[in-house]
Amino acid sequence: MQTAAIGYRVADFLKQHPPFNSIEEPDLLALVSRGRVKFHESDEFLCWQNGAYTPFIFVIQQGSVSLWEEASGKEHLRDVRGPGDIIGIERFLGSQTSPYSAKSNGDVVVYALQAEDFEPLLAKYPQAKRYVDAHSTAGGVYHDAAREGVHEKFVADLARDPLTLSCTPDSTIAEAAQLMRAANSDAIAAMRGERLQGLLTARDIVSWAADGGSVSQTVEHIMGPPPPTVAPQTSVSDCVLAMSRTNSNFVALTSDGALLRLISEADLQPAFGDNPLAIQHDIAHASSIEALRLQHQRARAFLLEQLTEPASVDWLAAFADRLNICVAKRLTELAGNASDQWTWCFWGAAGRCELLVPAEPEIALICRDAANVAQGHQALQRLRADLAECGYLPHAAPDFDAEILCATVATWQDSFSEWIRQPIWTQMYRARPLFDLRPAWGDAEPWLRLEEFAREVIRTEPSFQKVLANDCLSELPPLTFFQDAVVDESGERTEVFALQLRALGPIVEVGRVFGIANQRVLGSSTLERLELARSRMPAHESIFREAIETLRVLLYLQARTGLRLHESGGGILPAQLSRLDRQALRSGFRAIHNLLQFTFNRLAVEAPSAS
Repeated sequence: MQTAAIGYRVADFLKQHPPFNSIEEPDLLALVSRGRVKFHESDEFLCWQNGAYTPFIFVIQQGSVSLWEEASGKEHLRDVRGPGDIIGIERFLGSQTSPYSAKSNGDVVVYALQAEDFEPLLAKYPQAKRYVDAHSTAGGVYHDAAREGVHEKFVADLARDPLTLSCTPDSTIAEAAQLMRAANSDAIAAMRGERLQGLLTARDIVSWAADGGSVSQTVEHIMGPPPPTVAPQTSVSDCVLAMSRTNSNFVALTSDGALLRLISEADLQPAFGDNPLAIQHDIAHASSIEALRLQHQRARAFLLEQLTEPASVDWLAAFADRLNICVAKRLTELAGNASDQWTWCFWGAAGRCELLVPAEPEIALICRDAANVAQGHQALQRLRADLAECGYLPHAAPDFDAEILCATVATWQDSFSEWIRQPIWTQMYRARPLFDLRPAWGDAEPWLRLEEFAREVIRTEPSFQKVLANDCLSELPPLTFFQDAVVDESGERTEVFALQLRALGPIVEVGRVFGIANQRVLGSSTLERLELARSRMPAHESIFREAIETLRVLLYLQARTGLRLHESGGGILPAQLSRLDRQALRSGFRAIHNLLQFTFNRLAVEAPSAS
């Protein structure tokens, strides 16, 4: 690069691609000033597997380069890289030698930049460092330390009242009301000594007065139960979930059992553009399907606004589950189908608490007795129609007999027994999503009986886990992205990235296998299943950690696409993915391959073990 003009042209090219697009121009010009332009004809090697690194990293300017790994005497295609991609980036991730051989596909032009000039820029520019880190971990590229999400903020930082407002249960309602007025508070804690006995709210007092109650009565006559408790270090998102699960507008902030202060939903408002607890409240009290449809739209907008990075998926998926339950439950109430004869359950993605997109939750009924089954079928069909009216996208018809979705405990038990004892003959693979069955609302006792029954049957059929593990290999993740195509290991290209089928699906299947191996037969999320396996097999911690990180990235990308475009997010056009997204997915594909191989060796080949 002999002239300043060439240096500027190279810098202009680099600015179009990460990580260079986050580097200021003076530093880019300094970086290219000692670089070289190199030309490679077809099938020339830029580097060799296990070879020592040269002083340069290579940025592809034109053409494409294939990365090959030799293992067991065979060469395997591991990636295809094109303009803007870096060859040799692994040296900044601790690799002492090149993990791959890089071979040109046709004529290739690269910019050879001094590695010792580039490395200091990673310390100076965090976004560039995140991009490099994404070559080894799927989720690192998304986290911005300068941007704090609600899953990272402590609830104690939002508390408005520095002191606890309290009275005794023996205080009169008038005395409590005077304390609340003086403090401009909507609630007061009823304390006996240091123990929290209950909560009195302004709404309680208004309702009491409206019903003709005397203000000279004591607080204990009208106070509600104590609110859920959280520690000062609890995140705002976890605080919202605690309030959401108990339908409470308050939590008690405690330390070592001592009450510090009450936190209201109004205290949390500054952390959000909309109030998540108000959304849930308005859904639960909607007067019509039209009102529910508007609240559903509001809820999806809130989820999209809060979906800032993969780390936010955990709490948003849990909150989306609460919203789905609230909508479905309210629809049954409006339809006059709020019967205690049924246990309403979610299965599939909804059962795993992984449904962030506006797709209809998969719903099933466990009926108290056979006389309720026919009416239950009608209630289920009505609910599905009403969910569509609320703006939910219908899910595809199940591959199994849909009649099983509404049955008595005994019928459910017979079905699970057949699937477990005769998985091949019954084509159990079609019913695998029903192993995600989880009670959503209603009496959970029938579901508990079903889960215990399934667990006992599995104990007598150890080969069942091998069948599940083998089925995990039915779909494999792609290899990489090149231009606007998805590339398989065979080199075949497709125009749509089948995120649900080819990436998320394999992780879900593996999670289900290890959940069952560890006695979590029904109703756990994939994250819970993988975390349990991770804790039980510490020697293989990295395999599960990388899979968990990849799971979050996949759910994040699925939700981002589905919420923006009002679709399922199961298939994504590569053009909808940024270069950062693609690099995170490349790392994720490797993590999925490693997880599948480990699962096959551990459970499909060896004897099943939960240890």
